[in-house]
Amino acid sequence: MPSLPHTADGLIFQAWNATYVPREHDGCLKWKYPGTNTVDFLFEVGVDGSNLLYLQEHGNKKLIEGCKIMFKDGSDLSLYSGRIIECSWNSHEDAWIFVRIQTDKSNPDYISVYEEAKHNIEGSLTEDILLDEIDKVAALPIFADWVKLYSGSFRNVWRRQ
Repeated sequence: MPSLPHTADGLIFQAWNATYVPREHDGCLKWKYPGTNTVDFLFEVGVDGSNLLYLQEHGNKKLIEGCKIMFKDGSDLSLYSGRIIECSWNSHEDAWIFVRIQTDKSNPDYISVYEEAKHNIEGSLTEDILLDEIDKVAALPIFADWVKLYSGSFRNVWRRQ
């Protein structure tokens, strides 16, 4: 983890002997806390003053209709127009919340990243359910030595860190 080029905001589950593949990959499960699912949009202010959010689809920019975005009060939105912005979902506001400008990116996320983030946010895989499932897997005979070494529960190992 110290060698990651970014902060860790979740867990990745994959075969022990598999090489990590960034982005989406069918061979792994990526789980994040609901508040850490973010999407990088291209933000533009429309000619009518509307806030427009774009993603990539098949290499082209695609307007995401019906998305509401919120900035800090008093923000000059023209400063963000034409920029890639990272946003997190706020279910109480039913809106994407501006997090920061992504200075290291020149393109927004693909629509699949958006769909995955929305699925994860709306999903019901909570931390407790995830840890219960890990405990079930850890109880399999193949992990008996590991269980003895770590006193029984992945949940206990997780909480200690």
